[in-house]
Amino acid sequence: IPGDITLGGLFPIHSRGPHGVNCGELKKEKGIHRMEAMLYALDQINSDPELLPNITLGARILDTCSRDTYALEQSLTFVQALIQKDTSDIRCSNGEPPIIRKPERVVGVIGASASSVSIMVANILRLFEVTPLCTGSGEGQVSEVVTSKHIRSKVNGEQPNAAKPRWGAKSSPIADLEDVAEGAVTILPKRASIDGFDQYFVSRSLENNRRNIWFAEFWEDDFRCKLNRPEMKLDPDKKKCTGDERIGRDSSYEQEGKYQLDEFTCEACPSNMRPAPNRTACRPTPIIKLEWNSPWAVVPTSLAMLGILTTSAVVVTFIRFNDTPIVRASGRELSYVLLTGIFLIYLITFLMIAEPGVAVCALRRLLLGLGMAITYSAMLTKTNRIYRIFEQGKRSVTPPKFISPSSQLAITFILICVQVLGVFVWFAVVPPHTIIDYEELRPPNPDLARGIL
Repeated sequence: IPGDITLGGLFPIHSRGPHGVNCGELKKEKGIHRMEAMLYALDQINSDPELLPNITLGARILDTCSRDTYALEQSLTFVQALIQKDTSDIRCSNGEPPIIRKPERVVGVIGASASSVSIMVANILRLFEVTPLCTGSGEGQVSEVVTSKHIRSKVNGEQPNAAKPRWGAKSSPIADLEDVAEGAVTILPKRASIDGFDQYFVSRSLENNRRNIWFAEFWEDDFRCKLNRPEMKLDPDKKKCTGDERIGRDSSYEQEGKYQLDEFTCEACPSNMRPAPNRTACRPTPIIKLEWNSPWAVVPTSLAMLGILTTSAVVVTFIRFNDTPIVRASGRELSYVLLTGIFLIYLITFLMIAEPGVAVCALRRLLLGLGMAITYSAMLTKTNRIYRIFEQGKRSVTPPKFISPSSQLAITFILICVQVLGVFVWFAVVPPHTIIDYEELRPPNPDLARGIL
């Protein structure tokens, strides 16, 4: 869209595609709706003669496909005008230097939506002094940007060139960075329904919205029909679009992630909930976790059971022949310790698959490293004992110190205690807890939303 001043836009018009494909299915609310909201805002600004007199805002909007690497490639087009290219050795067929049209300069970029995409794009744009406005990113990952030069530039007296909604309303993004964030100016946009946008969006059609290059695809997806597009084959299972369909009349339309509070008001559902089918209330988002009957659980548990049975068989054999010369020569005390560590290593498999909870998470931390610590401590002590015996035998017939079974066990347990102490320090610094991720599986269709435990 041409204009005196050009703004960039990065929106997840499509979801992340499968392996080897950049883009997947169309995203209505977070993609098309947000993009049309930006176009609507530009129309309102450009139509107001008092807001920016004699200045028209233009836009260059690109699709991130919900993928950070793809968004990075797309964002490089925003800075093409700022990159100096050497064309001195390029000549046309008539010997004249070529006339290269320089792309318009983008002064700011709105987007992207996902935090991982916003962080990567912001790090590139800031090198060219292009202002990114990340309006839809989550706090968890974007808080990393707070620790980057964006906010740390404030310490040097520079103007921060990135803004994030809700930074001024919550303390979690600036935890342990209060001294850096003190005095910062934050942006907290007012969230409210705009009646004009609803009227604008439902009036969009194939004829009056040709500036949106993805609108034809949205039309097909929204009305479940097919247009006669040269690059697309007509699906016989879908009806043909007539072009007379209307948004809100022949298809459902509601603002992103909201439910109808009353006759005139819509409210956004909390992050752990989704709208009900009739959009009049919120309902809990289902939580998915690794189940015991899943192939991803059956295979490792089967291998763990085989290892536990094998280890138990070795322990029974050692107990049966406990006083034989072979078992005694192998260092039976440390051998039992070694077998205990191996048993714990196999046992941790069941804790990794069990439903996460405070107790389960605590045991995971403790046993995951404890099994390895017991195993390697016993092996190290046994190897050191044999080495010292042979080295002492070269010099004298006097046996070295601390080679008795009790001494060997004491050395092993001292080494194990170092691991246990580290785990308890970890408990004190970061207590065991569970996290439910509601953003990983939040598709355009809220009925398919899931939380990951």
